[in-house]
Amino acid sequence: MNNNSPREANSFPRIVIVGAGLSGLCMAIQLKRAGIHSFTLIEKSTEVAGTWFDNSYPGCGCDVPAMLYSFSFAKKYDWTRKYALQPELLDYFRQCADRFGVRSHIRFGEVVESAEFSEETAQWRIKLRGGELLAADIFISAVGQLSRPKIPDLPGRETFAGPQFHTAQWDHAFDPTDRNIAVIGSGASAIQVIPELAKVARHVSVFQRSPTYIAPRGDYEYSALAKACFRFVPGVALLHRWKLFRTQEHLFQYYERGTEKNLRFRTWLVMQMREHLPKKLWRTVIPKYPAGCKRVLLSDNYLQSLGQENVTVIPEGAAAITSSGVSTGEKTIPVDAIVYATGFQSTKFLAPMSILGRNGQSLNDYWGERPRTYLGIMVPEFPNFFMLYGPNTNLGHNSIIFMVECQVRWILQCLKRMRAQQSQTAEVTSEATHQYDTLLQQKLGKLVWNEACGNWYKDAEGHIVNNWAGAAYEYRQTTRVFDESALRWGVPQAIPTLVESC
Repeated sequence: MNNNSPREANSFPRIVIVGAGLSGLCMAIQLKRAGIHSFTLIEKSTEVAGTWFDNSYPGCGCDVPAMLYSFSFAKKYDWTRKYALQPELLDYFRQCADRFGVRSHIRFGEVVESAEFSEETAQWRIKLRGGELLAADIFISAVGQLSRPKIPDLPGRETFAGPQFHTAQWDHAFDPTDRNIAVIGSGASAIQVIPELAKVARHVSVFQRSPTYIAPRGDYEYSALAKACFRFVPGVALLHRWKLFRTQEHLFQYYERGTEKNLRFRTWLVMQMREHLPKKLWRTVIPKYPAGCKRVLLSDNYLQSLGQENVTVIPEGAAAITSSGVSTGEKTIPVDAIVYATGFQSTKFLAPMSILGRNGQSLNDYWGERPRTYLGIMVPEFPNFFMLYGPNTNLGHNSIIFMVECQVRWILQCLKRMRAQQSQTAEVTSEATHQYDTLLQQKLGKLVWNEACGNWYKDAEGHIVNNWAGAAYEYRQTTRVFDESALRWGVPQAIPTLVESC
């Protein structure tokens, strides 16, 4: 790679996107629809769809209605059910990659080790694990927040004689039939996999670190008539999608800490959980912290499965692993296999990539105690660098695809301005970032995620680094108007026109 070579008319802008999950696909598709074809996606896996390719455990599915958890520009009218399961979601994103012709832009099985901005060429130098160097005018991270499994560092884990694996690394050669299985964790993946294991296992021991609020999922299959109406009757699918969105948005009003609405929300959740739990499990399984501090999970069968004779909840949690079981510190439960339903490393953004901006400054060093961004998309001192599903853009109540589409739309606006001004670089100012972050932190301080419940939205120091501070439509309003004054534009130069339709 020659980093000193001038930009060529047929190659500008050269864009590298890291990740071919839902956000990377969205960015790639919209670039192509805008007439920009000079982009490459670097994907560590062998297929698109990110989390829906990696996670294939029994019962895996989405807790956002499928009609919302799909691109607005690629509607699917024949979803099998309200809440789609993993195989159907994977198939949808595969079809999107093929339908919009982005698969040929993807380099599968490649890992980005580092990316460094060159002051001399105003380009990003991107190093792959094999040593290859790529040059990019625009560098976009689409690695997401939930891509690296978190396995607890329990003493003795290496001594266990049986199979053990994370839900995101499911061993499909493993047969749970008539086995004693330990499931460590009681979060989103646990409540989906435990009912499935309980159907065939001899016994399932649920090692619960802390309880979680569970609300009824209310899942159902779409009838043939409903699917036909979605496809052929004008406006029906759009109205259904809008009603689902409004229902999800309605939930956010209950997430303000210390309010009567939040208390009523908890009261309702407790009543629902008691209805489906044996009374002996009420104190063990029903949380005492304010509702919504952790994401409220949805299930129509998890609580019911805990009442089965072959399922035991162990509230002490796992303290250590032995060669033949899991120890709580006071007792050891013999098991044949261990499933880690322990979530992901959600607060270390972009890791393990090394991102170096102006003057070789590390992104992690620049952020210091916590990430500070503009819209969760840009960072000062890191020109032409954009993030999708970055810090403080996660939701606890609605579809992340809605948020990603807002971010992609904003990035395209930025590229359009670069073309119009013939700017070599676009970089958010420190002033705009500080102003945005100050308001964000003020809003976050009022929300229930600040309570002590051990959620994955906060880092080790207690900063809420994952979640957006409002309803989804508020993020849409925030990103809808592109504020040119928030960015510093590079010295104009004669660069080729991008595309008129960008």
